[in-house]
Amino acid sequence: MQRYATLIPAAMAALTIALNAQTPTKVPRYTDEPMTNEWYVEQARLWQSQTARTPDDAAAWFNYYRAVRYIGLTDPSIDGQRQRERVEQIAEAMERAVPNSFEYHYVRWLIGGNDRSLSHHLDRALELNPDFSELASDLISYHELGGEREKVRMYAKKWYETRAISPALLEYTYNVLASLEPNAVIFTNGDTDTYPIWLLQYARGIRPDVTVVNTSLVMMQEYREWLMSEFEIRGDGSLLNWDRLATMPAHEIQAEFIRSVATSTTERPVYTALTVDPRQVKLIEKDLYLVGLANRYSPRRLDNIALLERAWARMHLDYLDGMPYEERYGFDRTWLPMINMNYVTPALLLFEHCSTAARTSEARVYRDLILRLARAAGQEKELKAHLDAIEGETAALKSSKEETEVDIDLELDADPAKRID
Repeated sequence: MQRYATLIPAAMAALTIALNAQTPTKVPRYTDEPMTNEWYVEQARLWQSQTARTPDDAAAWFNYYRAVRYIGLTDPSIDGQRQRERVEQIAEAMERAVPNSFEYHYVRWLIGGNDRSLSHHLDRALELNPDFSELASDLISYHELGGEREKVRMYAKKWYETRAISPALLEYTYNVLASLEPNAVIFTNGDTDTYPIWLLQYARGIRPDVTVVNTSLVMMQEYREWLMSEFEIRGDGSLLNWDRLATMPAHEIQAEFIRSVATSTTERPVYTALTVDPRQVKLIEKDLYLVGLANRYSPRRLDNIALLERAWARMHLDYLDGMPYEERYGFDRTWLPMINMNYVTPALLLFEHCSTAARTSEARVYRDLILRLARAAGQEKELKAHLDAIEGETAALKSSKEETEVDIDLELDADPAKRID
């Protein structure tokens, strides 16, 4: 009996692993918690099997759709047309199997890509949805594109009240806003650098003077014209006309538009978030100055160290000491360490500045922060080497300065005419 008793637990464990490997897992929103392409491929297979067994399971269909969608997002080699056909086939199958579900109407809206003629699907999804936070970003985008800022305000407040968005991301976003001068215009790139600003502005009343220009949403002509007129943003909007996409990559025409706004909007300070694609700011990169968690455009030389120190003093940095938030935020485990690496470059500039100025204790604070953030992102070795190099250069500069001062003193002593008795 003893021989079999030792084998049974091992056999049961193996069976449990095998069963778990065949159990589909809820697919989180990519901007909340990204997974590997292989994980999405496996989940697509498992959820597809689930829909075959229980075709009336709307949640299974939605997870199947989301896994397939993220396969295309995480594998650039996937044929775009084939991907669109596949998600359309899923939507058609959902229309047959679960036509009156929240999941079906939401998928129809998502596939449409902010097509306002499909807004009835978004409205119906909202009626059926038990979890508002799932739809919040889509509702905000829809009404933002329509210039309906009061509705944006309403949904931003509701989303904030659900506490579904990571508090750490909101702290990071507060520090982005702390980097901006009054009445600023800031270019942003995606979900994680756009929606949190709107949440802070509308739900908390923080920096309503700042205007956000999202590089994707501004591609919509009617919205672009309204935004530029309403908030006195100068520039050539025609650079983003869709017919230009037939001959040029999107990032190139976006770069031209950003340069146009930066050079023409002289009444307002223009910034780019550190999360913006470098290709989109390539045409103005020589005139961008790092002033915190944003770059300030200026055709004239700026003392960005002074501006950076001022912005850093306004930031909320306590959350970086330990992030005492709930474990339920997958964002904190995945995206947050990478986003927090945006503190490293400004902290390096301040570290070098303080080291050169012999502000040793302040330099040590920046060094400790840099290494802590780098450790969380798995880049500690590279950053430590860089810090050591800066310290070595600073020490050499200091030594050279001291030697020069000694030489000058000796020369003075050697010349009786220059002595002071």
